[in-house]
Amino acid sequence: IPNAKYISADLRKLPFDPTGEYTLPYTTGITGIIYNKKYVKETPAKWDDLWNTEYKGHVLLLNDCREVFSVALKKHGWSNNSTDPAQAEAAFKDLKQLNSSVIAYDTENLKQKFIAEEGWIGIMWSGDAAFTYRENNNVGFVVPDQGSLIWSDNFAIPKGCKNKELAEKFMNYMYDPKVSAKNWEFMNCANPNDEALKYHSQAYLDDPMLKIGKESIPKGEWLTDIGDSITMYDRYWTELKAGQ
Repeated sequence: IPNAKYISADLRKLPFDPTGEYTLPYTTGITGIIYNKKYVKETPAKWDDLWNTEYKGHVLLLNDCREVFSVALKKHGWSNNSTDPAQAEAAFKDLKQLNSSVIAYDTENLKQKFIAEEGWIGIMWSGDAAFTYRENNNVGFVVPDQGSLIWSDNFAIPKGCKNKELAEKFMNYMYDPKVSAKNWEFMNCANPNDEALKYHSQAYLDDPMLKIGKESIPKGEWLTDIGDSITMYDRYWTELKAGQ
């Protein structure tokens, strides 16, 4: 896959694949606060702002246990990957308090809900924020200095693949700089292909949401396997969504 050489250096050998042997990044981004400037007059600066009671009944969160708990953990200055039972419990108690303000935990329709202005404030991935901004210029996006969760969607070829050579050719094609630029102009997400940037339109390069997402990457922390501690978070997540 020779075109893999164009992948940004800071996206090679990531924590979940330290040798870079199994995956190649397709896109990357960071989780932040999305808000509607018509209803949220002061730009959010901390995760704590989600707990502002003025937004009760207008908060939208991702339907994702690790994402949501990461917000509560970072609010206290703790790691996304904390396995400390006391920290997990404190995060759960905070989220229980926030729960009364939440109108939905939704990943699939989150963008549409902010475009339609059903939500005033919530959490969203930077790529989805860029899509939302295209349709509703009233939205803003920030990544608190407290830190956040960084993510990457990746290419991988399953073991036992019957047509490995064709899979490699497809991946190589997608990393061709001109093809890559066309793809991400359509997707409107951050492009990990450094060589493709010179083929992007100025509108893409100037997109404020994509700029915020890219500039905020140093604030991000990758998720790691937390072993048996995941059962603790799963239990809290079930209780949270059940309103217990």
